[in-house]
Amino acid sequence: MPSEGRGHRFESCRARHSLRSFHAKHRISCPFGAFSNFLDPLDQGVGASGQGEAHAQHSLGEMLLSGRGVEPNIAEGIEWIERAASQGHASACADLGRFYDTGKYLEKDPDRARYWWQQAARHGYPQARAIIEALGR
Repeated sequence: MPSEGRGHRFESCRARHSLRSFHAKHRISCPFGAFSNFLDPLDQGVGASGQGEAHAQHSLGEMLLSGRGVEPNIAEGIEWIERAASQGHASACADLGRFYDTGKYLEKDPDRARYWWQQAARHGYPQARAIIEALGR
């Protein structure tokens, strides 16, 4: 996780549980240091962000898709990204739009691609509007 995420706090206990369960299941080797160091900020209490859990879910999904620190698992990676997207995480929405548009990880579906790019735009993803215009051509 980038350095800005190391101090990121989470809105619910569910995020801590998800991360701990994920670590136990996949035996993560973290490129940014010991996993316990990653969890320390989670254990400091509830943060002000509101995007915390979705951000964690999106990060887990990316790790599973890329195999970064874990055994790659496409189905589970997509599930985590879908969870984050359903909470309005702009980058997760953009990822789903990209996956449905290109057919990478998910079956190509132009309608779903457009939907997820629209969601990404709605939640502030910078390039989403231009991509939606390009999809219309």
